[in-house]
Formats: sequence, structure tokens, C-alpha cells
Amino acid sequence: MKTRIITAIIAVAIFVPFCIFSHEPAFLFVAFAAVIATVGAYEILKCVSLHKNIPVSILTYALTLATTSLTRVIASTERYFLIVSFLYFTYLFFIFVAATFSHGKIRIVDAAVSAMMTVYVSFSLSSVVLLRDLSVEGGTRGSLGASLYLLAFLFAWVPDTGGYFFGRFFGKRKLIPDVSPKKTVAGFVGGIASAVVVALIYGLVIGVKGWVSYLVLSVMALLCAMVSVCGDLLASLVKRHYSIKDYGFVFPGHGGVMDRFDSVIAVAPVLFMLSYIANAFSLLSGFMI
Repeated sequence: MKTRIITAIIAVAIFVPFCIFSHEPAFLFVAFAAVIATVGAYEILKCVSLHKNIPVSILTYALTLATTSLTRVIASTERYFLIVSFLYFTYLFFIFVAATFSHGKIRIVDAAVSAMMTVYVSFSLSSVVLLRDLSVEGGTRGSLGASLYLLAFLFAWVPDTGGYFFGRFFGKRKLIPDVSPKKTVAGFVGGIASAVVVALIYGLVIGVKGWVSYLVLSVMALLCAMVSVCGDLLASLVKRHYSIKDYGFVFPGHGGVMDRFDSVIAVAPVLFMLSYIANAFSLLSGFMI
């Protein structure tokens, strides 16, 4: 427990400055996303025992670095979808070709898991950057995202924490024991409720205006909290399949990046898409602070 607490304090001390300087200097937040994505990719390759395969490793790290560190550059072009689709298709095709010509050294299931999880992680961390840069029509970059991007972390970590305490005191019925023995139905419901409450408090703290904005905030919290739990379960399912306890040891007592950011990885793209749609219908004007 002492190790977990010390690690958590150090992690917060490192994480907060990246959030504070998420806009200026511009490279810092992008660098943070790129590092997290790359470490996550390494943990995935190690999980499926492909981290020592040089061609696969090089292309995997190149993809994660390119799609995250160049997010702002690629997103500024009109062909963002085309560029990203090309990068992901090329990567997926190469991984499966490598498995085909490996003479059985790369199992197809390992190739599939590593490829899809890498795309999943890199797209997610890119979504965090895109969310931070979100703006209203004609507004400056990040004018809207400044109020939203922290929710990607709150909607991921609050359900986990709230679910833990609700599950501990009220949990009797297991949610899905064959994937995660400790998660309970009470914890699931309590985690979602915690996310909604924290979202409303967050809105009050940053000065969100209007009941519509709070309604949108509540809906986003509800949906993202459910996604957060699913993201956690997905990461647990992969670990259980490969019989490992943790993905890595970056955070002593807490595991690796994939152990701590599994929910963030699931929530970020969903939150970005919800925010993008809500912004298109002018439902986020109250978030302009």
C-alpha cells in the first residue's frame, strides 16, 4: 500500500504540469500523449511476446509516434481521415504479412491482438490531443477543448475509484467474474453515479453556464463511465488470455501504462466524438469560459 501511495503522488506531480501546460508550449502535451502511447504499445507487444521481433517492433513504435506526435499537423489538413486510414491499413497489413511469412513464429492470434490493440491505443491518445484542440466555429484552437479534455481522465478514473468503494461496501453480485472477479454490479452502478456527480461538480468549479450544458455534461458522464468500465474489462480480458497480472511496471504497485490508462484509452475517443457532435449542434456554448 505504501508503494502504491508514493507512486500515485509522484504520478500526480508529473501529470499535473502536463495538464497545466497542455496548450503552451504546444509540444509538451503532444509529447506526453506520444510517450504514453509508445510505452503502451511496448507493453502490448511484450504481452503477446512480440517485443523482440525487430521489424514488428519498429513499425509499431513508428505508428504510435507518428499518429500521436503528428496529430496536430495531420488534423490541420483536409485529408486527416485519408492519412490516418492509410497509416493504420499499412500497419495492419504489414503485421499480418509478417505473421504469414514467419513460418509459425508469429501466431495469427498474437498478430491480431497486437495490431488491433496498438491501433486502439494510438488512436485513443490522438483523440486526447484532438479533444484538447477542439474549438467552436471560427474560434481559436483549444477554446472549447480547454474545458473538456480533463474529462477524459475524470470519466475514466472516477468510475474506477467510485466503483471500488461502492463494490466494497455494497457489492454482492459479481458483474462478470470470468473476466474480472472483483467487479460487482453495485460497483458498476456506483461508479457511473460517481462520474455523473463529479461531472456536475466539475461544471460548477470551471463555471459552465446553462442547464443545457449540465444536461450534456451528465449524458457524457453517463455514457463515458459505462465505456470506462468496458475499457477496463477489455484490458483485463487480454491479460487473462495471456495469463499475466500486469502489463508493465512503469507505476510500481499499480502496473504499467495499459493498467493505469486502460479506461482513458477507451473513454478519450468516445468523449471526443460526443463533444464533436454536441459542438456541431451548438450544445457546448456554455463551456466557453
